[in-house]
Amino acid sequence: MRAKRDTVPRPVSIAYFMSSERSAQSDLEAFLGSIPRMAGQDAEVAAVLAEFSATSAFHRVIPLAAHGGLSGARLWRIETRDATFALRQWPAEHPPPERLRFVHAVLAHAFRRGCTRLSVPVAARDGETFVLRQGRLWELAPWLPGEASFERKPTRDKLANALRLLAQFHLACSDFDPRSGSSPGLVERTRRLAELDARLIVSLFRAIESNPVASKVDDLARSALANLQNGAAAVRPLLASAASLLFPLQPCLRDIWHGNLLFTGDEVTGVVDFGAMQIDSPALDVARLLGSMAGDDAEKWRSGLAAYEARRPLSADEHAAIPAADASGTVLGCVNWLRWLYVERRQFSDLSAVEMRMKSLAMRLRHLARA
Repeated sequence: MRAKRDTVPRPVSIAYFMSSERSAQSDLEAFLGSIPRMAGQDAEVAAVLAEFSATSAFHRVIPLAAHGGLSGARLWRIETRDATFALRQWPAEHPPPERLRFVHAVLAHAFRRGCTRLSVPVAARDGETFVLRQGRLWELAPWLPGEASFERKPTRDKLANALRLLAQFHLACSDFDPRSGSSPGLVERTRRLAELDARLIVSLFRAIESNPVASKVDDLARSALANLQNGAAAVRPLLASAASLLFPLQPCLRDIWHGNLLFTGDEVTGVVDFGAMQIDSPALDVARLLGSMAGDDAEKWRSGLAAYEARRPLSADEHAAIPAADASGTVLGCVNWLRWLYVERRQFSDLSAVEMRMKSLAMRLRHLARA
């Protein structure tokens, strides 16, 4: 019998985080009246903020260029009298409102069970945890401390602490609409790998030559493409076996990598960007996080798995699925980035971050193709 998840309570409003002696009406009027005078304030951002609260004064609104990561989101730091928030505008491509409601419900569920390194979005005045404006979704959540410092300064303690936090999240969400079955992610990857043939590789090569992005990124793209066919051939039997396995299924982050982890010293002080969350096997999260933090270093993989299993032991089938999830994620991650950059021609504010992601994928794909 499927366990019934806790009823998700009405989301906490922004008023929970601050106090005011003025009435809601007078506070709202004061805020709206201040919009034209707010230095550098974008009118759309101001209108969105007005939807989140009638009981707070937004003192500073700071655009965070290149802080939206690689998801295409835009971010602002919002400072009030008593607290600091992050305002996120989700990209037009994703997620739809129903998916975002699911994500926010999972975050609230995990937070109540002690996973406090997550930032749970606050409620707008209509009770929703997001605002829909001109086809874009916006959310406001408490600001998390720390910085995404692993790539610049990797340590074994950071690796271990990240895996422990991931295990804590999986334990906290294990009773949120629990299911069992094959991994949706692995089944989907099996289908996508079957479509990766010579014609697709030729079309991607032509796209790179026709729509160059930047010389270093283009060279990395060509390097990845040169190893794509052999990498896919190495992954297919491994993935086919893993996709046939049955697992406990639950909410998984699906895009948990070092760039979405905030550190203060060696401690994880925040996790960000939950747009890829869906029901799947925790094995996919373990593979995604360790693949980004350990690369092809076998010793780091062993220590990372040990840190995770100190809190949440992995089943034999989960152990078997992790290498398949990591390898298929590398191959299809390359395909995704080649399509985004050269076919769809998506624009990213931080081209250096794109270059680093392409470099990592190209290196790992070369290792996989030669294994």
